[in-house]
Amino acid sequence: MIASPTRRAVFAGTMTVCVGLGMLRTGALAAGASVEEPDDERPIGRMTHAANPLPPLSATFLDEKGQTVSLAQFRGRPVVLHLWATWCGPCRTELPQVEHALADLKRVPEGPLIVPVAVQSGDAGKVRAFYAKTGLDSLPLYVDAPAALVNELTARDRLSETLPATFILNADGQIVAHHFGDMQWSAAGVRQAIATATGKAS
Repeated sequence: MIASPTRRAVFAGTMTVCVGLGMLRTGALAAGASVEEPDDERPIGRMTHAANPLPPLSATFLDEKGQTVSLAQFRGRPVVLHLWATWCGPCRTELPQVEHALADLKRVPEGPLIVPVAVQSGDAGKVRAFYAKTGLDSLPLYVDAPAALVNELTARDRLSETLPATFILNADGQIVAHHFGDMQWSAAGVRQAIATATGKAS
């Protein structure tokens, strides 16, 4: 596990660090009851599936205009909730892939959604400046302020000490799979990962 040399953040008392390529921490979703998928079978990366769907998250976060957003707004469609930070090296590397995958997914009406939420990265203005510097011009901007989403995940023991962190939610908002660490993103990989986690094609 590799910590950022210039910055460390605290997730509700839990030391948070970025991980190197391919590092995975399992067991946070369902101790002793999870199933890992081999990387070569899941283009999006190795996902750990919950033995049973976990309750929807109730925490809210903010969009780029400062409006409150709830995951309940996305019910009816599978969602890939992606937590990242501006200071996290692996996060910065994979965000262009996330943006490209999301652009491809938008071509399918009522298809799956990717909801990227910046954590411990300042307000929307700071994240917007990061987007501009990185060349991200179509990725939705959401900010976990004031850390309500991270706090709820931590309280539920659903968050490890690593970023990025990705969760698959079914159409009812329940958590059905997760991955801690960076991945290779593609629209086809996202659809396949969701189909495997939910048992339904997307």
